[in-house]
Amino acid sequence: LKSLGIHRLTHQSTPQSFARASLTARNGALKRLAPKMTLRRLLACLCGGAAALSATTTRSSASARTNLMQILAQEMPGQRFTAGRDGAKRIEEAVAALEAAATEEERPSFPRDLMVLDGEWDLKFTNNAPPPPPDWVPVDASNLAGRDVVQRIDVLRRRVVNCVSIAPWPAGDVLENLPLVGGPLAALSRASVRLELDHSFSVDGDGSSAGARRAAGTNRVAISFEKLDRTLSGLDYDAAPIFSTLLPEQSSYDVPEPIRAVNEAVERTALGGGLFDTTFCDETLRISRGSNPLRPEVRVFTRAAAPAPPPAVDEDRYAPMPPDMEGDPDDDMPSD
Repeated sequence: LKSLGIHRLTHQSTPQSFARASLTARNGALKRLAPKMTLRRLLACLCGGAAALSATTTRSSASARTNLMQILAQEMPGQRFTAGRDGAKRIEEAVAALEAAATEEERPSFPRDLMVLDGEWDLKFTNNAPPPPPDWVPVDASNLAGRDVVQRIDVLRRRVVNCVSIAPWPAGDVLENLPLVGGPLAALSRASVRLELDHSFSVDGDGSSAGARRAAGTNRVAISFEKLDRTLSGLDYDAAPIFSTLLPEQSSYDVPEPIRAVNEAVERTALGGGLFDTTFCDETLRISRGSNPLRPEVRVFTRAAAPAPPPAVDEDRYAPMPPDMEGDPDDDMPSD
């Protein structure tokens, strides 16, 4: 009691005066403690953030990682994820250098490390898509190869969804003035199609396929295409009303079970295109390679930025405080 400042009670003290003294002392203690707790929390957050920030700069792979990111910025301006022949060669050489310098923690082994894949990833480079058109092409063909490619991986549900926006039609004022096709092309000039290719995935040893369970042992993921969702947006209905009404805004296609079984069997072979090795993965960067030896495929992803968290609330500020017992005890004490 003395440590709480309750040391002036006498044998004449009533229960009400004892309660008043106790709660008054508690009020003061909480007020003195709140700033210390807030400062302690702040220091812990700063230390944790500094440790996370320096994690990727103190590893042996830091130099190779920085080099790859710089080359990507030079060769892949804007929303493009393909490069010309010379640019693609530079990127692939930088990828190989980073894979060689990767630490054990940056070389995941599945199924133990599957959760490192979980989340949303932006595609930064692939050598499995047509290179950008030359500058002398008279029409805007930049959207033909797609843009805004995102890969969503849900490890718990074993799903991989590849999302891409495309505008598979030429655009330009010259084409929009042509007879017959000019109106539809004008209606589509600012439109785009969002495709979501939904796959299931499995890993050897995770229990989803034949064979014994294992803690770790592979960096390979097998995917199988199962569903396609299509969304059309940005259509100019005024430019071609009749044509625009013929185009559905949304559609979905499920792969029939017999075809799905055949596709899964083919995709699980080395030549099928459904096997991918994760050769590097840290907090924000991931490298994936296709297993087809006839068509070596390299993909570089960066983790999509998470939405900003809501403003932090000072819990101490809004914590309920005991009633003030400085006044008449009968006003604040329960009747019972």
